[in-house]
Amino acid sequence: MTVSYRKSLQTKLDNKLIALVKPSHMSNDEYKIACNMESFDPTIKNGSYLHWLMTADEGEDSAFKIKEKVHALIVNALKKKYLLDIDDAEQCSYFYDGIVDNVVKDKHFVEQLIESVFEAYPDTELFDCCWRLNRAFGFTSKYYFSKDHE
Repeated sequence: MTVSYRKSLQTKLDNKLIALVKPSHMSNDEYKIACNMESFDPTIKNGSYLHWLMTADEGEDSAFKIKEKVHALIVNALKKKYLLDIDDAEQCSYFYDGIVDNVVKDKHFVEQLIESVFEAYPDTELFDCCWRLNRAFGFTSKYYFSKDHE
């Protein structure tokens, strides 16, 4: 996947996510401007925003409306390998923290995330972290019974 194509997919994902989480009285552009005025980048490249998208509850913030749709978009982008820049350690760290924070809250979502990482990002540090988490909690049987994941 070329860098420009990946960026265009990320931009489309950002717009879809913003349409779901923004307050109803704002347009996507107004939401982006409001976030930027607070020195916050509402894109998936921003690890803290990605973490918030993964962990926010519907009742936690009035702007966060449809958790299942947000989670589905995240899992889909992860499977298609354009959600994460695997070389961006900060983004990956926030992403992994989002997985860990969901261990108790949403086990089904965690299972989907771990399986997607296993499929899309083999031979990475993120894969190793998810493998250890899966070995500890048994979210999925993939790699669970093998001591060596290679």
